[in-house]
Amino acid sequence: MAQQDYFNRVYRDARDLDCNHVQATLCATQSSLETGWGKRVKGNSYFGIKAGKSWKGKVTSFTTHEVIGGKRRKMVQQFRAYADQRDSIKDYIETMARKWPDAWSAGAVEEAARGLLTGTYGAYATDPTYVDGVWKTGRKRGPLAQMAYEGKPGKEEVKEPPKSNIAEKGRPQQPPEITRQILDHNMHLVPPDHRKDGTYLLAVRGYFRDSKGKKGQNDRGIYDDALFVVSPRGAWSFNANVDPSVYRKRVASYKTNQAISFKQGIHGHSKPKSQRYKAFEQLSAAKVHRDQVEEDFGDFSMNIHRGSSRGSTSSLGCITVPYGSQWTEFFSRACREMDTDEQSVIWLILLEYQGGKPPLEIAPLEQKTTQGEQAADTEMQRFAPGHLEALDEMAFQTIQDIDHSRQAAERNTYYDGYASGQIEFASRLRKFVREVDPNFDDKVRKSKDRT
Repeated sequence: MAQQDYFNRVYRDARDLDCNHVQATLCATQSSLETGWGKRVKGNSYFGIKAGKSWKGKVTSFTTHEVIGGKRRKMVQQFRAYADQRDSIKDYIETMARKWPDAWSAGAVEEAARGLLTGTYGAYATDPTYVDGVWKTGRKRGPLAQMAYEGKPGKEEVKEPPKSNIAEKGRPQQPPEITRQILDHNMHLVPPDHRKDGTYLLAVRGYFRDSKGKKGQNDRGIYDDALFVVSPRGAWSFNANVDPSVYRKRVASYKTNQAISFKQGIHGHSKPKSQRYKAFEQLSAAKVHRDQVEEDFGDFSMNIHRGSSRGSTSSLGCITVPYGSQWTEFFSRACREMDTDEQSVIWLILLEYQGGKPPLEIAPLEQKTTQGEQAADTEMQRFAPGHLEALDEMAFQTIQDIDHSRQAAERNTYYDGYASGQIEFASRLRKFVREVDPNFDDKVRKSKDRT
């Protein structure tokens, strides 16, 4: 098999497993270098991943070269073995996302190659020329493989992706600074004692609603939403689904404009042990809408987990991320950022896409004392002085609704935090009305007397 043909085949398999172009290029490049373009493979070990103490699968042994103390030495070592090449690629994807996140989240091949030096446990290879070889090979072969995959594929060159696979659309391209601004703008939804946490999740329902599925509609069963991991060190974007996969009586979906907390846990407690896996479990109570029924409030075990390996969103109300590299990268990145910030709980802010093209740009806000005041000031900008009565009525009704909901929630701690933010918001609006017109209350009273 010609070198480019081998590279294209591995690149194709990686893309079919939901890798982006840079990730697939890195995958194909390393496999090519580790196996001599597929000519030296034993035990289907296509990436030379060593079998450490944590590895519980099959192993194979073969001779390799390591650079120790500046000298190249030949030695026999144990490596992970697999049933076939596809299983080897799957394990490679999970390993890279977990142990070499800098390489796996890179935006260019050169950056990805450098990331191989900064793994959790050190560099990917001991050979000092390895990174340079990865960069040069990927830079040369990657664009050709991408053209074969996306440009003019043959009948058997590219496997047709499942309906819900949106790799061809790409991940949300929202700039990190905009993501951070939107998060800060909606921080009033988070309970006050968690507004200084380091790492958060931001979800936007319908982010791709104008470019995926029916235009102008948030569909079910497809990854047309967005999920962001946001920390002081950056913002990372992922395709996501925040709706149930189907319409069915009493199936719940999270309501937007609220904050929900999650913890690292297990998804699939009711399933056989072999089918359970690490995910984010719902921790705080939340507002939901149930199909063909009224709204509800509580903890319904609506977790954040991966979608189906067959491409479906696989959700009865949970938030899901595409199976494969996106899920692995999302979960490992979120956990890593939480560990850095010493958090055991992570808060997710869920918003509704308001139209227009992403990114979801908002006007810069003047820094105020609290996030509730920031949100209130933004709302004020939408009202002319002649609409003060409507603004005051809206704020008053908000306070009334929150008080009623608080009673229904039976003093839930997390809901109390959310409610405090909303009341802070409404109180600021009412204060603003009276700052604009000191005689506002007298005018309203006289107006009501006349009617």
